[in-house]
Amino acid sequence: MIVDTRTKYTPKTLNEFVYPNAEVKRVITQYASGEIARPLILHGTNGCGKSLLLELLPNAIEQKKAQVTRVLCSDFNDANDVHRIFGVNTRFDAVFKYNEKFNYFIIDEFILTNKKAIDALKIQIDRKLGNALVIISTNRLDLVDVGIQSRCKVLEVPPCTPSVFMPHALKIFNGENLSIDSEKLKNFLEDVYKKTRDNRKYYERIEELLWDA
Repeated sequence: MIVDTRTKYTPKTLNEFVYPNAEVKRVITQYASGEIARPLILHGTNGCGKSLLLELLPNAIEQKKAQVTRVLCSDFNDANDVHRIFGVNTRFDAVFKYNEKFNYFIIDEFILTNKKAIDALKIQIDRKLGNALVIISTNRLDLVDVGIQSRCKVLEVPPCTPSVFMPHALKIFNGENLSIDSEKLKNFLEDVYKKTRDNRKYYERIEELLWDA
């Protein structure tokens, strides 16, 4: 049996998201409910769910498919690039306040070293407060300028432990109308976690088990 489990069973809403701990769930829930509207930095290792949260959070806030502007750090060659990219939607900010709660700027895999571009980004983050929500993800928080960090809510997203991922793993087997011994599945997940702490590897191991089913 060949199943692309990541495509088929990746959570499609925040209600389905596998939160790694209570703190991540608490903060993300506060953003989704509107209690927090500060710019957000999600940081953690590869495969911990940061990019998925970037996808799901704006939709949860808007309670519909949100309109987002995706930005690559490679687009920021200098300050002018930053102002150009963030300034494009400035004239629409008032309109978005009526149609959506925020205009969203998503910056995945954030690494920015150009000093002028960094300073320009700080200015734009300040300008967008109240009208836009800037959400950043990075594997290297230590490379994110402290001035940018101070303007944002900084949230670590660790990979899921085997016990946390276990209910989702069982859901996959149930979805494929297959049964597996819970203790056996737990051991497989623990083996993955010992080798590499990456949620994607759980899916790969589950696919191997499905292939053998």
